[in-house]
Amino acid sequence: SDQAEAKRLIAHGFGLITVASDGQVQVRASAIPLIQRISDAEFKAELKDLPPAIKRRLVEAYDRYLHSPPTGAADIAEVIEGFILKAGKEAAKKGWIDAKFSKGQTPASTLDAMQAASQFSNSMAAIGSVRGYVAEYRNVSHHFPKNKQQAAIKYRECRHAFLDGLKRVNSFRSSMKLRGLSGSL
Repeated sequence: SDQAEAKRLIAHGFGLITVASDGQVQVRASAIPLIQRISDAEFKAELKDLPPAIKRRLVEAYDRYLHSPPTGAADIAEVIEGFILKAGKEAAKKGWIDAKFSKGQTPASTLDAMQAASQFSNSMAAIGSVRGYVAEYRNVSHHFPKNKQQAAIKYRECRHAFLDGLKRVNSFRSSMKLRGLSGSL
C-alpha cells in the first residue's frame, strides 16, 4: 500500500514481490546480490553518447544483467565481439587488413591484425583496451567455472565486467568512427 516506499526499495536494488488478498503473487522487481548491482542512473550515464540502435542492444544486455549478472556480463562481451568483427570486416573491405582476419577468426586475431595496420595507428589505445577486455573477461563470462576460486572470480567480477564493457563499447566505437568505419554492430 505504500508505493513511495516500494519505489524507494526498488531504486536501491531490493527485490519486491506483492501478494494480493486472493493469494496471487506478482514479481514487481527482481533482485541480485547488492555487490553486483548497477543502478539505472549509472547504466544510462554510459549510454548517453550512443545512437538508439546500439542503446537498444545494450538495454537488452542490461535487462539480462538485472536477472542474472553472469548472463548480462557474457552478453556485453558478445556485443563487444560484434563491434570487433564488424570493424574487421569493414577494414578488410578497405584493404587495411587481410580478409582472413575478418571471417571466422577470433576477435583477438582481428584486433591483432588491426594493431598491425598503419591505418589504425591513432586507435591503438582503444584497440588495446578492447583486446585486454576480451582476454580478461570473455572466457570467464562464457564458461562454467571449474572450481570454487574461478566461481568466486566470475561472480565477484560481473559488475566490473559489465561496466567496463560499456566503456569499451564507447571508446572502440568512437575510435572506429574516427578511422572512417561505421562504428556499429
